Amino acid sequence: MELLVACVVFAIMVTLVLQSFGAISGTAKFSQRRLETLKQVMSALERVRFDIGQGARTGGLSPYVIKDTDDAGNDALFFVGPVDAASAPEDARRLSIVRYGVQSRSAGTPDFTGWPDLPGFAQTIHPFGWNEDLGRILPWSTASADEALSRETPQLIAPGVFRFEVSFELWDGRVSSRAPDDWKTVRALVLSVAVFDKKAAFVLTPQQRQDLAAMFPNVNDGLRPADVWRLPTSRMQSLPLPVRETLHVYEKIVAL
Repeated sequence: MELLVACVVFAIMVTLVLQSFGAISGTAKFSQRRLETLKQVMSALERVRFDIGQGARTGGLSPYVIKDTDDAGNDALFFVGPVDAASAPEDARRLSIVRYGVQSRSAGTPDFTGWPDLPGFAQTIHPFGWNEDLGRILPWSTASADEALSRETPQLIAPGVFRFEVSFELWDGRVSSRAPDDWKTVRALVLSVAVFDKKAAFVLTPQQRQDLAAMFPNVNDGLRPADVWRLPTSRMQSLPLPVRETLHVYEKIVAL
């Protein structure tokens, strides 16, 4: 009898240990997923800050923002600066037009990320040669900005980003959702992104992804997207668990 009781107690203890190990392992994997997502997004936004800073220090033109470039309401940020591209003309003048925004990977482009074929936060660069006329994109317009980069390939730098919005922090402290007529009134850009991790990307169908993006609307003047985009618990519960676990909003202030 004593041996039987001992065996039962031992079995219970082993079960509890295994359950604890499983819980700890699951928590560790979850934390790793969140950390990878954070590192990816912070690295991408820091690259934007650095590139814009390079342009400002070399007397570059004011940035240009196109609002609502797709059905999800994503913005596109353009500027000119000494940003290196993967390939450049022989007579490169170390001056490029750069675009940051949510874009799809170009057809035929190799994928080194392991993510599903979904739009993500991308950088597109067109390096100017000395024989090119920079004035062809001036004054800034949607047509001129898009045309200048039409033959370039977007490089995904944060595949998990599905919403990107640019706001403008003015010198008087107000936040505007509209591009200014006079950039001298702008103290900084407020870059806001919503992001999920790779596991969530594989779980979501295209329609679910579109529905998710719709939960993060464009904001009105005076509001910051990072504040408006905090989803209430009731709406979060409608999302698949892998999405809820790593769905986050991040903000980066880029001084001009």
